[in-house]
Amino acid sequence: MATKTATNTAATKTAKVKAIPTGYHAITPYLYAPTHFGGSPVSLLLYVTDVDAMFKQALGAGATEVRPVADQFYGDRSGTLKDPFGHTWHLSTHKGDVSMEEMARRMAAMKH
Repeated sequence: MATKTATNTAATKTAKVKAIPTGYHAITPYLYAPTHFGGSPVSLLLYVTDVDAMFKQALGAGATEVRPVADQFYGDRSGTLKDPFGHTWHLSTHKGDVSMEEMARRMAAMKH
């Protein structure tokens, strides 16, 4: 019996092992609410076709508005919300490309 055990141990050492275990993926999220860790330094930016409709839908699903949807000086229309689990989401729709000169002009106008 001892010889058989030794042979099985040797076979186990030479068996091909998967680099990614069964049931996992190359990226496997561990989903915890940010409050589990005392808050989260991570937020997500999601570009959508219609930020106003998506923002309204998220609020209807229980999200809380952090920053209302508004046109931004850099060419996006965006808003920020927090989902019921404490994750922060920035939803945006790109409305137009803005040159650096125009962006600087718009920023200067905001300061007055």
